[in-house]
Amino acid sequence: MALHTVCSWDEPPNRRYRYWLEATLEDPSEKASTGICLFLMLNPNKADWDRSDETVNRCKRLAQEWGYGTLWVCNLFPVRGGNSNALPRDRMGPYKPENPEFAGCALCQGDSQRDVHINDLHIRQAGQAAEVIVCAWGGKGGLNERGREVTTMLVSAGHEDRLYTFGLTKTERQPKHAKPQLRGWWPEPTELTPWVDVEEWLAEGKKR
Repeated sequence: MALHTVCSWDEPPNRRYRYWLEATLEDPSEKASTGICLFLMLNPNKADWDRSDETVNRCKRLAQEWGYGTLWVCNLFPVRGGNSNALPRDRMGPYKPENPEFAGCALCQGDSQRDVHINDLHIRQAGQAAEVIVCAWGGKGGLNERGREVTTMLVSAGHEDRLYTFGLTKTERQPKHAKPQLRGWWPEPTELTPWVDVEEWLAEGKKR
């Protein structure tokens, strides 16, 4: 039985792209939870249809603590790899997989938006359906100004009232990661707050 629902793609040589992960959080012994909690992070690690990893497990616990029944995970960059310092030059991967082996998922099957990168398509569709969007990609989200690019996309779609963070990193001023590189500090459920100054944050980027 699958642990998660995943939309991913393999491309030689030995690259793996994951666009979306879904985990059902309802506990049969508890009162059924509802709603979708979307985490937007930097890039995928090991979690797949048949296994989880430390970060996704933490996101599951947080989303469940907040009362959501479903966790969705998307990323700024779809290329898989635990070490963000070693992200390959082609961080976004194929614009849209053109291969009959790529079945797609509920968010991208049959979609004809050829002008949208498939990773951005998943972020757009997930952002539209989620009740809360947790921006948690960490300091490396400044790569290619990708964090602001994705945030602009969500704000332009009218989702700014559903954007939340654990605060911004001190140096890079990017939304803190759900699992920071410095061990020993993990965000608590109560630390999540609405990103009320997101417009000001976007304006900061334009001034640079």
